[in-house]
Amino acid sequence: MRVVCRNIIAALEAKQADLNAQLSARGIFKDYEKADSLQTRAEEIEMLLLEKLERWEMLEGKQNGG
Repeated sequence: MRVVCRNIIAALEAKQADLNAQLSARGIFKDYEKADSLQTRAEEIEMLLLEKLERWEMLEGKQNGG
């Protein structure tokens, strides 16, 4: 389970980095629909990432007797 969780977190972090790079691109906000879509997805990824990190911490705590 921990390996799966770690892989999901890594995938979400990679997607987050990709979205942030796209949102940082020069001229992205000239295409408002695309920028809005990317921003919405970035926010969704952020929430998913936080949920998975909380789950990871809980699993680590259980493994370490917490």
